[in-house]
Amino acid sequence: MKIAHTLARGVEFRYDGNPELGTSIEFGDGYTCNMTVEEYSALRNAFPQGSIVRVGASRTNPPEASLGAWLKANIHEQRSIASYVAAILVDAQWAYQIDTKTICFNYAR
Repeated sequence: MKIAHTLARGVEFRYDGNPELGTSIEFGDGYTCNMTVEEYSALRNAFPQGSIVRVGASRTNPPEASLGAWLKANIHEQRSIASYVAAILVDAQWAYQIDTKTICFNYAR
């Protein structure tokens, strides 16, 4: 397991894998969540190269067109995982951090 930190608050979490293989994410008090390679592929299709996107980590009402809103609508409607996925995307160089609430997709690795 790799130790990582969310972009906004620096909250520690752990994950295995990467967007090209899928990930297993551990956070909070023992919560786990998986994202498959197919789900990352769908995310990549939703946010093309150069897309500047708010992370949208709100558990109840992520901003429209944010990563969090897309994840809630398409992947995990019951759990807010945008802050973890954003950090994984930056770590994998699928995105870079503009500020604590915004990333830019950059798949050219």
